[in-house]
Amino acid sequence: SAGTLHSIAITADGTVWSWGGGDGGILGHGDEQDEPLPKKIEALTGQRIVSISAGGDSGVAVTADGEVWSWGDLNEIGPPTKVKGPKAALLPPRPPSSVYFHFVAARRADLKAAHPDVGVADLARMMGEEWKAMSDEDKAPFERAAEQDKQRYRAECLAAGIEVSDVVDAKPALYYYLKSQRIAIAEANPEAGPAELMQMMRQNFAALSEEERAPFEEEAAADKTRHEQEITAERAARAEKEADGAVASERLPSEASAPIAKQAKEADAFAGQRVVAVSVGYFHTL
Repeated sequence: SAGTLHSIAITADGTVWSWGGGDGGILGHGDEQDEPLPKKIEALTGQRIVSISAGGDSGVAVTADGEVWSWGDLNEIGPPTKVKGPKAALLPPRPPSSVYFHFVAARRADLKAAHPDVGVADLARMMGEEWKAMSDEDKAPFERAAEQDKQRYRAECLAAGIEVSDVVDAKPALYYYLKSQRIAIAEANPEAGPAELMQMMRQNFAALSEEERAPFEEEAAADKTRHEQEITAERAARAEKEADGAVASERLPSEASAPIAKQAKEADAFAGQRVVAVSVGYFHTL
C-alpha cells in the first residue's frame, strides 16, 4: 500500500515491510529515519498480518485474528501499537483503478523493456505523453476496464456491507505542491531515486513561507469544499432513492475506509520474500 511519501508491503508469511520518508514515525520502526529500501517492521513480528493500508502520514495493519495495529500520526512516534476496540470484521475489497492506471498497468512493462535505462520520472513522463496523444478509440479499452473494475468494487462492497461512494476524496496542500513541482524537481535531480525525490519535495514544501504556500492551501481548501458539497449532494440523492425503495443497502464512506493493494512486482530488496500486497502511490508504483 502506498502513502504520499512512504510504502508498505506484506509478504506471504504475513510480515510487513516499509520504506520511504520517515517523518512522524510513518514507517513503523519507532523513529523518523528515512528508509530508501524496504525494512521489516520488527514490532509486528509474530503477528500474522493479512491487510495493510498506508495513509498520508500513518499506517494500519490487520491480523488474521482481526486485531488492528497502527503507527505514525495515529500514535506518538514509536512502533506499531494495537488499537483498542472491536476487531476488524473483514478486509475491504480492492479499490478500483482509474482509467489511466489501467493504461499504465498494461503499458509500463513494455515501455520499460524498450527503454531499460530510462528513470522513473522520464518513464512516467513518456507514459503521460503517450496517453495524451491517444485517440478516444484507443483509450476505450482502458475506459471499459476501469468501469468493469468500478462495478466489481461496488458489488464486493455491497456484498460485504462496506460503505462506498463515487465522490473523490479531498486532497491536502502537499498534494497540489507535488503535482506542480514533481517533474521539475525530478529533472533537476536525475540521479535521485523516488524516495529521495519525495523527501526533497516534502522538505521543500515544509520550507515554504506562508505566502509561497498560500496557492496550494487555497487549492486544498477549494477541494475540501468541493468534497463536502458532493458528499452532501450524494447523501441527499441516496436518501431520496432509499425512500423510494430504489437503493437498499449502499452507504456513504466512513473515515476508516482505506485502499489496500493494487498490482505487485517483486523488487530486488525483497529477494527471498513472496510479496502478496502492493500498491500505486502519487509519485511511485510498487
